[in-house]
This record gives sequence, C-alpha cells and structure tokens, in this order.
Amino acid sequence: SFRNPLFRAAVGPAGLEIPSGDLVVSLAARGAPDLQRLSAPPASKVKLTFHPRNGWSLIVRCREAAGGGLVAGASVALAGRSGTTGADGLALLSGLGETTTAAVGHPQYLSQQIADLVPEMGAFTFREVLLQKGGALSAHVTMDDKPAAGSYCAVVQPEAPGTLAEGAVGADGFCRPGRLPAGDYTLRVSIPQSKTFVDQAFTVRDGA
Repeated sequence: SFRNPLFRAAVGPAGLEIPSGDLVVSLAARGAPDLQRLSAPPASKVKLTFHPRNGWSLIVRCREAAGGGLVAGASVALAGRSGTTGADGLALLSGLGETTTAAVGHPQYLSQQIADLVPEMGAFTFREVLLQKGGALSAHVTMDDKPAAGSYCAVVQPEAPGTLAEGAVGADGFCRPGRLPAGDYTLRVSIPQSKTFVDQAFTVRDGA
C-alpha cells in the first residue's frame, strides 16, 4: 500500500544515508509530495532535486487481470497531467489538483478509469489497476468484391443500449474500431447515403 515505508528520515544539510536498491522516493515539505524513482547502488552517492508543488500526488500500479503480471507502458492521465508505467508497473504523478478520476490506457489492454480517487492535499494516494486484454476487432468489408471504403462499422449488443465501438472502413477495406471485452457482439455495417445495414455476429476472446 506504500503506507509502510522502507525508510523515513529528515534531510539535513549533509544529506542522509538510505538503503540501496531501486526505490520510489517521496520528498515531502509543504504541498504535494514530490514522487521520484531512485536507483542507489551500494556505497554510492546520489542526488535528488526537490520540486515543490501544490495539491496532492498519485501512485498507480498496473497489473494484468489474468496472471497479475506487471504492465509497463500504460498511460495514466488526469487533469492535463500524465505519467507512464515503468517496468515496475508504477506511474508517479505529483502536484495534482482537485480531480477524482484518472484514465488508464495501453494499446494491448482495455482502457479504463479510476473513478474513486479521494484527493488528500499534501499527501499521496495509491491505487492498483487490473488491466484486461480483451480482443482487437479487425473487419474486412467489401462490396461487389471491392473494398467498401467509406462504409461505417458499429459494434452493438442486443442487451446493451447504444454503440460500444465504431469506425469507418478505410481505403484497404478494413475497419478497426478498437479493443473490446470478451463476449458476444454484432458488427453492424452501414452504407453511406443509405438506410440499409448488414449485421454479422462475432465473438471476442480475451487476449485475441
């Protein structure tokens, strides 16, 4: 939970001794904690620069929903600020305003939101996010054996209102509306300047 630190101490004019290793450091004075990564080899001297900021800070750890592996390269964004998870699955964001929702995205996983953030000014909050892979839809649409460029694709479910994903057919005849959770869907293809459409059922498997 990051609430039981490996080491805590006040920094004096001569600095201080810290444990060696790859660390996440929270530098706190007034305002938001300044979150930084620090690699400290044994018996080395390292230097950190403190960046004073107002507000609060956020640590997000991303894992795979299936298997629990750490996910690197996920973007975490809120209120115009963003960070990217490293090999440790962590994204560090310092100096945030009164924002309570963060968006998490990765090209190989389903996007999702963290909607239960409770900002605590002058402190940091930790959240762990489990990312599902779902599946990526790629549909080849033709008309008279030619790419149906300009046609419109929409993904729907009978029991779900509205459109779940959508996109236009490109010059190559492919429509790629994005990643979807595992489940059964219908691909609805409509032709420009026409009220007719064609439905095709399909199934998405997780990780496909």
